[in-house]
Amino acid sequence: ADVIVQRLVAQAKCFAAKSGAYTPWSGKEQEGGWLLRLNHYTWALANVRPDVRHYTHIDTATQLFTTPPLADLLAVSVVVTTCGGAAMVRDAGVPREHFSLIVIDEAAQALEPETLIPLALKGPRCRVVLTGGLGG
Repeated sequence: ADVIVQRLVAQAKCFAAKSGAYTPWSGKEQEGGWLLRLNHYTWALANVRPDVRHYTHIDTATQLFTTPPLADLLAVSVVVTTCGGAAMVRDAGVPREHFSLIVIDEAAQALEPETLIPLALKGPRCRVVLTGGLGG
């Protein structure tokens, strides 16, 4: 998931530079909060690349990953997490109608019950993309 975050950030910066479109960076790292990399609290901070940590929610007192408040979750445009991590989004109270797209990467490696967790967030107007396989 961290590689996905890196690619999304790089593409957004590239698009903004080429198109002259609004960019949330203004020459520095993102400040607006359009992207969230959601990690389980048991995941070690050292396991997340420093350039990706900026997009995570960390409790400063404990230095553990946490789920942001519902208002913050609803404010971001993109949430990147694992299939199991999608339960944190659901448990935080994000309504099913909130997402317009759910992408399940490495879908060929996922167990069917595991994919049901993010699919539980699918509303009637949401599209689902299953991508990624075992081939290299």
